Amino acid sequence: MKKIILLILNLLLIFNTINIKAEEINISDYNTETLEDVFKSEGINTDLSNYKESEDKINIYLFRGKGCPHCSDFINYINDTILKKYANYFNFISFETWYDENNAKLLNKVGEFFNYDTSSQEFGIPFIIIGDKTFVGYSSSFNSQIEEEIVKLYNSEDRYDVFEKMANPSNKTEPLSDTVIIIFFNFIISSILCFILLRNSYKNKIKILNEIESIKNNIKKLKK
Repeated sequence: MKKIILLILNLLLIFNTINIKAEEINISDYNTETLEDVFKSEGINTDLSNYKESEDKINIYLFRGKGCPHCSDFINYINDTILKKYANYFNFISFETWYDENNAKLLNKVGEFFNYDTSSQEFGIPFIIIGDKTFVGYSSSFNSQIEEEIVKLYNSEDRYDVFEKMANPSNKTEPLSDTVIIIFFNFIISSILCFILLRNSYKNKIKILNEIESIKNNIKKLKK
């Protein structure tokens, strides 16, 4: 009987796993920083009169830590180069993760979405996202590739945005339909019934064989 209960529990666990929806990420649920916020946090005084956020621009996402030296290097590169060359191309959205627990959790969720091992020492901040391209850490050797990705994404007809993808139902496992659920549970019930019948059949067979053997032994005793 215990085996039957375990079988039912395992089947139900499989069903629930299949039926789980991927978590939907809504960026408005998290604390974000604008480019101006980040510059102020880093003590950078700069002219942002040529930089205006708008929906026709691409989004550059940065997960950073306040006081992180490599994050600071990247932000200075944004100010010194990217802002001057591509101010009309991008919006800048930052998530501070050292002092914001929810943002730190979001970093891991996004990292897992991009198939990173978020428990690895190789994963961390700054974590830069431009379209479907990601950069873990920052050094000046990334600069040419970063600029290439900005131009590539801006000129793309199908601009990839990670948070749009993570909020898109097509990226989530949909719940099973009622018909599939009925078929699934019918399969479970049928499997259990077959198991019980086979088990009982085997027990009855053994019982009959034992009885036959007992009769044979009794007959032998009577002959003696």
